[in-house]
Amino acid sequence: MARQHFVLALALALAAALAPAAPQAARKPAAKAHAAAKRAAPAAPAENSALNKQHLEAYVRHLYGWLPQVKVEVGDFTPSPVPGLLETTVRASYQLAFEQKIFYVSKDGKHILDGSIYPADDNPFRDNLKKITTSLQPSFGTAGAPAVLV
Repeated sequence: MARQHFVLALALALAAALAPAAPQAARKPAAKAHAAAKRAAPAAPAENSALNKQHLEAYVRHLYGWLPQVKVEVGDFTPSPVPGLLETTVRASYQLAFEQKIFYVSKDGKHILDGSIYPADDNPFRDNLKKITTSLQPSFGTAGAPAVLV
């Protein structure tokens, strides 16, 4: 099954790479129309910008090799903990399985980061430690001691 996916992905990549380019004359009117549309709606991100949800979806599909049967949803862009980066959530689902990933995109839409952001001046596990509670759990040791076995 994995070999079939690899062969299909390879065939699609080769077809895209070997597809003939449109003649220069045929592209000029489309380029003028695109430039006019761009001036009319300056707030919309460029087609090849990661701030364009359709482009980010296509990029992430290519990055992870997700097939067309996988439903991909790109969330809204929100400010991130790092100035100059926006945060978004990408959810990929197929039947009952799903995966959710956080991506960071530069404000100019030219760079995509996949990963976690940790504050260098704080404990990286602080958020998880806040979720752990030992109240009403059996424990050994003196109350208030630096270490308690639970």
